[in-house]
Amino acid sequence: MRFTQGYAPAPFCCPTRRSIQVGQTPARHLYQKDQTAWPLQYRKQLNIPRMLKAADRRYQTAHFGKWDHRFDKVTPREQGYDVSDGYTGNGTGGGRGSGGPAAKDDPKLMHHITHQSDEPP
Repeated sequence: MRFTQGYAPAPFCCPTRRSIQVGQTPARHLYQKDQTAWPLQYRKQLNIPRMLKAADRRYQTAHFGKWDHRFDKVTPREQGYDVSDGYTGNGTGGGRGSGGPAAKDDPKLMHHITHQSDEPP
């Protein structure tokens, strides 16, 4: 799949990642850290893994890389992903100064993640 006309819907990383997950702008998906019951609402929204599984319940979904849904601690599993490298933030999923992946030769872990499929389960 090739994305040729992508853009960031918000000037900050968290609302942008959420927008990609649910296919809505930050104003539409109501991401506000101080909004009452925000995590409960977000956990119920239709998103990428839920749409794929609605099309075929056998569909397996995975998320690797920076997750960092701060303020509510929603995990990839809670959003419907079957496999992930867990809840990652700036220290574990990015952040050059934190010693995270950005400080390494494979900053986005593309080579590591790609070669994981070559390893026996």
